[in-house]
Amino acid sequence: PENKEIINAVFRSFHTIKGSSSFLGLIGFESLSHSSESILDKIRRGEMTFEGRIVDIIFESVDLLKAMYDDLKKSIGRGDIKYLPDNISEMIEKMESVVTGKVIKKEAETAPPKPQFKASPTSVKSNIPKQKAKPPAEKKASPAQGIKKTVVKEILKVDADRLNKLVDMIGELVIAETMVVQSDELKDNVSKKMVQHLALLDKITRELQTMGTSLRMVPIHSTFQKMARLARDLSKKVGKNVDFIMKGEETELDKIVVDAIGDPLVHMVRNSIDHGIEPTSEDRIQAGKPATARVELRAFHKGGSIFVEIEDDGRGLNHKAILSKAIENGIISSAEGMTDSEINQLIFAPGFSTAAEVTEVSGRGVGMDVVKRNIDALRGIIDISSNPGKGSVFSIRLPLTLAIIDGMVVNTCGENYIIPTLSILKSVNTRKADLSTVQGKGLILQMPDGLIPVFRLSKLFELENDIQESEDALIVIVEEGGKRTGIIIDEILGQQQIVIKSLGEYMPVQGISGSAIMADGSVGLILDVSSLVQLTNSPNSHITTR
Repeated sequence: PENKEIINAVFRSFHTIKGSSSFLGLIGFESLSHSSESILDKIRRGEMTFEGRIVDIIFESVDLLKAMYDDLKKSIGRGDIKYLPDNISEMIEKMESVVTGKVIKKEAETAPPKPQFKASPTSVKSNIPKQKAKPPAEKKASPAQGIKKTVVKEILKVDADRLNKLVDMIGELVIAETMVVQSDELKDNVSKKMVQHLALLDKITRELQTMGTSLRMVPIHSTFQKMARLARDLSKKVGKNVDFIMKGEETELDKIVVDAIGDPLVHMVRNSIDHGIEPTSEDRIQAGKPATARVELRAFHKGGSIFVEIEDDGRGLNHKAILSKAIENGIISSAEGMTDSEINQLIFAPGFSTAAEVTEVSGRGVGMDVVKRNIDALRGIIDISSNPGKGSVFSIRLPLTLAIIDGMVVNTCGENYIIPTLSILKSVNTRKADLSTVQGKGLILQMPDGLIPVFRLSKLFELENDIQESEDALIVIVEEGGKRTGIIIDEILGQQQIVIKSLGEYMPVQGISGSAIMADGSVGLILDVSSLVQLTNSPNSHITTR
């Protein structure tokens, strides 16, 4: 509320709308934006504070402006100019009454205190009594002071389809360059000068690939801003005091990822505020916490991936209630031997909800399964860390781009497969004698930290020439949703960046998420680790391509 720069920015936005509307003769837009501008002007002069009821009214005016704008577009298509809603006069009167102070005085005398909500890009601030700031003492500035060089960048709008086509062609170039560089003809007979030329070609190609990928990178700022509005409205609806904090809004992701991450974040923010935060401020005080809850949404780069996390300081996940509901719904038959991570993952089951009753906010069990499904579609991974009575952290790990992945190329029965590096925990060499067969469970590998189900990739895909004479077994251990699985392969060929090619909607294959053209021109299939982990529950299953 005390940030003058932000208040002035909001004021200028309404001022621009008012001026443009007046020029176009749109009286309704002009009147509404003028009333909003009047409120913001009093805030700028320090006669009002930009919080509570004042913010509600400004948001209501923004929503009404958006509705009027949509109606105006439709009316122009019909050939008329009818866009004024019935409640615009009521809204303007409400805003004018705020300017005169009538509503503020009445609410201060009669209305009970309302839930407070703060949205801040930084950490929690202490409650400092408000006081008027003293004007700073005047200082004599040298001629060089205050002069900043401004570099104006020219922005060119490009059709999205053309941009996607460019990125695809760069991917084709990378594949072709790799095939040329690794061809047998060059390996057997190549001069020192040719090696230098090929190295330069490889450098330019990789830089072009990086630049092409960066063209689709956009900040996650706009998505985070929508979550701030959602959190504010929801906190007021459920009557909870919430301090909503955003960090890392400038973090860039592939535009496709930014567009797709919106729905999962909506469900997760709602889940944190409605389920995670204690019902009342009194409950938090009794638990030794501040009366105002804290929900933090942050994004950051780590280890070649993008992390988006939502953290709250609420009650944490109730494992007892989760297990009880999971057994009741038939999701699990028993909780014996389940780890905390596995219990946390149960909330992503379709239709799962521990809410005592269905409300307009939650209770139908259609939220977190949507989150899991959308994150899987983005080739991401979601983890949950929960501390009973202290809070929870939902962490989403996403690839930088959907066009390229880091993959481990493995070979089985002469066929190449790619396992996404993000899903790999480690690879182990073991004796086949160390693998046990458990009735109804298939092969099991004994590890220091527990048993891991194992399957042979060649058997799963019904590959021919499955040679099993060797007494050794090479196993790649992958993890998805807190569950680990071992994949028996013949050979690890190495790690490399893979340009993803879709199999197309007419060729869906369970267990396969896409394909890639290898250096020798052959096709390698990219494994869908999520599907393969699920198949371990049915060891005798195999995947068909029909």
